[in-house]
Amino acid sequence: MKQVEVKLSLPVVEPLLEFVEPLFHQLEKDELPQVGLDGVDPEMLDFWKSGLLGSQRSDARHLRALFDSEFYRSGRVVVSEDQTEPVLRACSAMRLKLRTGPLAGIPDDRLEAG
Repeated sequence: MKQVEVKLSLPVVEPLLEFVEPLFHQLEKDELPQVGLDGVDPEMLDFWKSGLLGSQRSDARHLRALFDSEFYRSGRVVVSEDQTEPVLRACSAMRLKLRTGPLAGIPDDRLEAG
């Protein structure tokens, strides 16, 4: 099975993990916005939302699991082939959380410039 292994600096990453930890919890309990969903069959909407939220929660758990005790020992994050899609989806969700939350006041061009 293919995998990606990344070595990260613990002194750099650990404070970032502490910063995003509350966002992981938000992803676990989030509700979906009601934008553009008027007129949708309520039963179908509930089914769709529960599936989407279930996937988001599962994806967030995949991403969070990368930073386990092995990571704190070695600084290594290993993403297996079957984890790639959930981890990428969770990273996208986390990016949106950051963008609409703690980083909301920073213009896009400034964020992209670093």
